[in-house]
Amino acid sequence: MDLTTQITKSGGNRQSSDSVAELDEDVDATYGGESNRAALRKESIRWRRSGSLATKNNQSYGRMLRYGNIIIHSSGIVTGPPLPFIYVPITYRYDGNDKRFLLESDQEFLVRIPWMVLSGDNYFVPALFLNRMLEPELSRLFPDKETVFHHLSRTFNKEQSPLDQVVDQVINCTLSEGLLPPVALDRPVVSANLNNSKVVLITTLHSQFSDRTRNMYCEHPSKGGVLVSIHQPSHEEWQQMELENHDLKAWAEIYLLCFADVLVTSAESAFGYIAHGPAGIRPWILKSSYSGRMPEPSCVRDTSIYPCFHSLPWYDCESCKWLSDSGKEISYVTHCRDFPHGIELVGQID
Repeated sequence: MDLTTQITKSGGNRQSSDSVAELDEDVDATYGGESNRAALRKESIRWRRSGSLATKNNQSYGRMLRYGNIIIHSSGIVTGPPLPFIYVPITYRYDGNDKRFLLESDQEFLVRIPWMVLSGDNYFVPALFLNRMLEPELSRLFPDKETVFHHLSRTFNKEQSPLDQVVDQVINCTLSEGLLPPVALDRPVVSANLNNSKVVLITTLHSQFSDRTRNMYCEHPSKGGVLVSIHQPSHEEWQQMELENHDLKAWAEIYLLCFADVLVTSAESAFGYIAHGPAGIRPWILKSSYSGRMPEPSCVRDTSIYPCFHSLPWYDCESCKWLSDSGKEISYVTHCRDFPHGIELVGQID
């Protein structure tokens, strides 16, 4: 790993048995000391049998802190026995001990461990820029901070409003912001100009979005004679967790979204985050609706192409206060427009 000289293996939580199998191959193929490789190989066998890289794994950094295997002294220094490897879960439900992975004092201890197994479902890179130990190397690797996820993704997810209201909001957003042409309600449908067209790709679990939008342009012509075609590759109707075929459909649709010229996403959408990063464009984000009312405006332009990191750690380790505003620590880390408590990377402000 360029930042810490460690050998890092990362894997998702869903097909975790596959991640462990890949880990075995990496242990055999890379360096790190024979004794360290042997210890990690033995642990990976146990992980494969359980089929999980769970947050409550006894080899996780947070659990070792919690049970005193690794100690945080009053001075802030972290100490512990020599370890052949460490497991770090950076997931949505990680706790205060797990979050310490992102802190400077803890990184000074962690860099001495040759192997790190990292499992995450958070876009936590903005928090790494707040770490003064890691920031210089990160800035060297990524002079344009906003493009970090764009580059990384190219080398390799509240209470909801009723569905009909969300569909109305999407249509209102695309029309009011000029993303789609308005319809001429007083004219019948006639032959459109094939040389003047817009293609709309809709990715959602529900078919109502494409049905409503398609019907709008089928029943009335668009102003200016623009031919608008609506496409929705799938409509699974509900989230099917840990089903590989379902995940493959989602990944295919995300890949198609990467070729879009304009993106409109719902707030706090992991699907949208993954798509607009590789596409390298700032999306239009639907504003959250309250009391069943259509928000005005319906959507706002995001400030960054980078995904939002929702689950922040604290940064005042000495006092352990939650009062520090992580979105104001450095100029290129700011709060997200769709999730004000989160942070994202933006182009550096001079």
